[in-house]
Amino acid sequence: MTFRERMAGELRLTGEQEPRQMELRLDVDWRGEHAPVRGIVHVTGWPEMPCHGTMRIAPIRARRIRYQLDFAEDSHLDGWKSVSLWHPVRSMTRLPATLTRSGEILGVASLRFHLRHDLMRLLLSFRRARWTS
Repeated sequence: MTFRERMAGELRLTGEQEPRQMELRLDVDWRGEHAPVRGIVHVTGWPEMPCHGTMRIAPIRARRIRYQLDFAEDSHLDGWKSVSLWHPVRSMTRLPATLTRSGEILGVASLRFHLRHDLMRLLLSFRRARWTS
C-alpha cells in the first residue's frame, strides 16, 4: 500500500525569535511496520529539499508513528505521533519533531495534519503496491 501525506506547521530554530513555516510532503510505501518514505521538506527561507527515511507505523503495538527523515547537508528530522485512545484525532494529527544537523539541534517543529484540508487528499492517495517479479 502506498499513500501521500502532507503536514505543515512551525519550525522554531535555535537562536531565532520568529518561527518559520515548515511543510512535509511525503510518499509512503507501507508494506509493514517500517515503511520507506520519500518526499519534500519546505522551510520558509530555505530551498525545497528532497528527503528520504522511514516511518515506523505501530499505532497499536507501540502506540506511536515515528518519522525519521534525512535531507540536505546532513540534516535529520526525528519525531513521532503518540497515539492515544482518549484523544485519537489530536494524537494522530500532531507531529512534534526535532531537527538536527550533524548531531546538533537546529530547532523543534510542531506540525499538523489538517483534517479539513488534507484528509480527502490522503484518502484518495491510497494505492495498492505494485508487485514486481
